[in-house]
Amino acid sequence: MSPGNSLTLLEVGLSLKGTAWGRPNDTVGLAEMAAGTGHAAQAYFNAGGLGILVGDGKLPHYGIENVVEFYYNFEVHKGVNVTFDYQLTANPASMRIAGRLVFWLHGLM
Repeated sequence: MSPGNSLTLLEVGLSLKGTAWGRPNDTVGLAEMAAGTGHAAQAYFNAGGLGILVGDGKLPHYGIENVVEFYYNFEVHKGVNVTFDYQLTANPASMRIAGRLVFWLHGLM
């Protein structure tokens, strides 16, 4: 059993309604998240341990995972909204060697 992928976590975010710019049914948001594994979990993964989210047998280049997200949800017609979402992830799964991931998402509600 893994030591639980113990995390150090910080999350902050802001969401604003579009009333200020004349679009009361729109919402814009920005969030930041930083997470890292504890020393016991790092040692476990470096020794070859596997976990649900982290652990492919080694964690030689540990780094704090950092995610920045921006979204805009706007009403295109009464009761129909579209959301555009952008996420940038640095050091996914706490591995510096993994580089960065960028996600563009959109949805219709």
